[in-house]
Amino acid sequence: MTEKPAKIGVVRPWVRYLSFGLASAAVLAWEIHVIFLAEYGTPFSKPVHARFMTTEVAGDVAVSQTMTLWAAGFNRIVIHARPYGKRVSGEVVFELTELVPEGERPVFRTVRPAAEVTAADAYALRLPPIEDSARHTYRLQITAPRTRPGEGITLLATREDGCPQGALFVGNREQWGDLAFETSASRATIFSGVEHLLHDKSPLLRSRWVLGGVFALFNWALLTFLYFMAFAGDEQT
Repeated sequence: MTEKPAKIGVVRPWVRYLSFGLASAAVLAWEIHVIFLAEYGTPFSKPVHARFMTTEVAGDVAVSQTMTLWAAGFNRIVIHARPYGKRVSGEVVFELTELVPEGERPVFRTVRPAAEVTAADAYALRLPPIEDSARHTYRLQITAPRTRPGEGITLLATREDGCPQGALFVGNREQWGDLAFETSASRATIFSGVEHLLHDKSPLLRSRWVLGGVFALFNWALLTFLYFMAFAGDEQT
């Protein structure tokens, strides 16, 4: 009695084509995220587990956070503030300085009502874009010098070292952890960086239509090559 040969499973053609289509869509989505959406060089510190509120910012008390930017066009800082007591009053002063060998160089200063700063879960402090911010270190200092104790604000922070190249200070004393904050910059994505590199080139070369066409052409060539490698044998069977 002879044994029947075991049947070897054959993947149906439509399954292979569907798999190729899904894989291609996944690669394209990943490219779009990496090139157009993902930001690089913008420090942040998001509390996950060990979070706490800082001491009250009022009167002579100042809270500050240092951060190093690796992207150009630094233009925003987001913080998370809450009323320290039942109500807040007065104004909050935000001062951004650059840490230089000589000390600190003033960059930006603004005053906002405390009620505005604590009105929502997150407060976005918008800055005039700092074009040469890459590889520079800054300090954001937050004070409320004219606010009475008990009516100031407190800031969400984390005991985790969420921003390794930054530090949290209360007054002049460094504390463990960091403020909970996020930053953004106008040239933090790969695409925005390419646009800046081409800013002095001809209008045609720096056109988004041309850059988008190059992106589409590259992916068409890549998928054509992969399609040929995956299905070339089908043409001979």
